[in-house]
Amino acid sequence: MLFISAISLAQQGQKWATGGNANGTGDFLGTTNNFSIDFKTNNTLKMVLGTDGTLKLINLAGNGTRMLQTDASGKITAFSAGNATDVLYGNGTWGSLPVTATSWNIVGNNLVAATTGNIGLGTNSPQYKLHVVGDAYVSNN
Repeated sequence: MLFISAISLAQQGQKWATGGNANGTGDFLGTTNNFSIDFKTNNTLKMVLGTDGTLKLINLAGNGTRMLQTDASGKITAFSAGNATDVLYGNGTWGSLPVTATSWNIVGNNLVAATTGNIGLGTNSPQYKLHVVGDAYVSNN
């Protein structure tokens, strides 16, 4: 009787092996009911694939939204946030948005704010508050 009881409680179908499986048509890793898949290591929850398709990474849980980044090994981490008034520079660091004319830089003939506070269009060294080299159109007073 004990042998029959053990067989009737066994799972049906192929079981996932730690060394891998040879899958066929229709095989999948997942659930067939409305339950999420929990991933654990050392019996501690690390990741949850929800029934709605959301993926929760437990090490990223916390307050607020954030950006994610990966390192060269593919490890996903939360991107460190700057202060509320900071902007993200192209090199991946946070800093203040330049607000003074002395902090602007020039690239080619783009808009320039020189240390004098002058703004130049088409010139690297504006001599007036607004110095335009080239055609300009001004309307409405």
